[in-house]
Amino acid sequence: MRVDDVATRLDALIAESGFSGVVRVDRAGETVLQRSAGWAHRAHRIPMTVDTRLGMASGSKSVTALVVLSGRRRHASLTTRARELLGGDLPLIDDQVTVEHLLADRSGIGDYLDASDSYAAEEDVGLGLMFH
Repeated sequence: MRVDDVATRLDALIAESGFSGVVRVDRAGETVLQRSAGWAHRAHRIPMTVDTRLGMASGSKSVTALVVLSGRRRHASLTTRARELLGGDLPLIDDQVTVEHLLADRSGIGDYLDASDSYAAEEDVGLGLMFH
C-alpha cells in the first residue's frame, strides 16, 4: 500500500472516530507519515502535536507487551534490562530491572508523578519505549 493511500485512510479514520493522539509510520528508519489529532488535554483545550509528551504511566503497557512478545523485534525481549532502552532517563529505575519486571508491575519503581501535586499540562512527561 502506498503512503498516500495510508495517509488518506488514516485521515478518514481520524475524522470518523474523534481520535486524540499521534500516529507515526517509519520505513527503513525514515518517518514517512505522521499525524497528530485531537487534544493533549481536553479540559484545557491543549491541542495534540507530534511532539506532545503525555504522562502515560502504565497506559502503554499492553502495546509494549505486544511488541516485545510478538517476536518480530530483535532489540528487546522480556530479559532486556530497562536501562538498555532508557539510557540515563528515569534514574530511579534500578539497573537490574528488566522489561518483564516493568510489564508485571514488579520493578519496584514508585510514581514519578504525584497525583496530589498540581502541575501545568505543558509540564507533563511520559515514558514511551520505542522499538525499532
